Amino acid sequence: MKSTVKKLPLSRVEIEVEVPVDEFQHCFDQATVNLGKDLTVKGFRQGKLPRAIIEKEVGTEKIFTEAANVAVKKHYQKALAEQGIEAISRPEIEIVKLVPNNPFVFRARTSVLPEVLLPDYRKIARTVERKAVVVQEQEIADALLRLQKSRAKFTLKNEAAEKGDFVEIEYWPLGTQDSPQRYKDRFVLGEGHFVAGFEEQLFGMRAGEEKENIAISIPEKHFMEGMAGKQMVLNVKMHSVQQVELPELSDQFALQVGTFETMAQLKANIKEKLVEEGKQKEFQRVSNEVLQEVSHHTKCDVPDILVQREHVRMVEEMKRNVEEHLKISFKKYADSMKKTEQEITDSFKQRAQENVKRSLVLAAIGKQENITVSEQELKEGVSSMAKHYSSVNKAEGALDLKQVKEYTQEIILNQKIVRLLEHLTKTEVL
Repeated sequence: MKSTVKKLPLSRVEIEVEVPVDEFQHCFDQATVNLGKDLTVKGFRQGKLPRAIIEKEVGTEKIFTEAANVAVKKHYQKALAEQGIEAISRPEIEIVKLVPNNPFVFRARTSVLPEVLLPDYRKIARTVERKAVVVQEQEIADALLRLQKSRAKFTLKNEAAEKGDFVEIEYWPLGTQDSPQRYKDRFVLGEGHFVAGFEEQLFGMRAGEEKENIAISIPEKHFMEGMAGKQMVLNVKMHSVQQVELPELSDQFALQVGTFETMAQLKANIKEKLVEEGKQKEFQRVSNEVLQEVSHHTKCDVPDILVQREHVRMVEEMKRNVEEHLKISFKKYADSMKKTEQEITDSFKQRAQENVKRSLVLAAIGKQENITVSEQELKEGVSSMAKHYSSVNKAEGALDLKQVKEYTQEIILNQKIVRLLEHLTKTEVL
């Protein structure tokens, strides 16, 4: 077998493969066997037909076509290995020569990982500053308040709802069909659970009361893309109102929430956790800044096939978020945005391109720095992933171990690369 490679635009290659006559004859023999397996001819056992009978029944042309398929499957992978090519898409096959007593020739075009020309990423990383993490007293107070609320006492009340009460509501969008879909929620009134302007409309409502035509404006910054500046009109029903009584902050309270003997110990523990959370947030901020800058100065052709896969993943994730958080179908969401479903999905294309390029940059840095994942790291990561998956889905048997290993290896590798870049940044500053 001989193979030659021709580079094509957009990170694609064309491989021409020539299979010698004797090797193609083996493929022809295998094709004959394949096509004869299911043939039924009177006087012969199925699957035991002589070659001459199979050729007569099937036809030489059909056997040659099957032989070409056998040869492509067998020699395409050999050609990739021989040329050191890492294909990332299904090949487009073109038969160049299929003539009896001649070498078999075919071409395969496929997408490959592109050449990535990295900038001086170490120098770029050293220009980014890490900020020191400082925990304010108010942050500790807010954390203590959350603990109090988690152990609060609730008492039903017949009076009008006011700020600080725990309410249970049912709401539905105006202008829906005869049987509008209704949604339920429960929260502490006045804490900003809903979009600004909605909760204030609930003040003064009693259990069992309804209110119609509540107009709310979606803020400029919203977790769902495309919602900024839009308006919704809701109807709402108050199901119950409960008064919330918080426990007193004392040493006894500290003992109830953990193994703390005093409030001072509890506050110290809270501060320690807040510092760790702050460090993690700062790590994410710094890492993203470094990667964004390195990616911006990196030269490479981003394969369309990878962008398409990432685009599909992002769109599917967005659809799940719409259903889980907004409680409406994707079509209704698109209608509310006065856009087509296609317009919304197209809006993700640019970010998909950026995500893929960032992944290619990480992989190139990992290769250049010779960063790898040890067997022990992979084993521990897979074990942790399997435990999490089974606890969430209650279906450990549904795990695809190969996919879990590949996914876990990629996660660990990327974490190590990002950690390297973060360590290169400037010393912490206030």
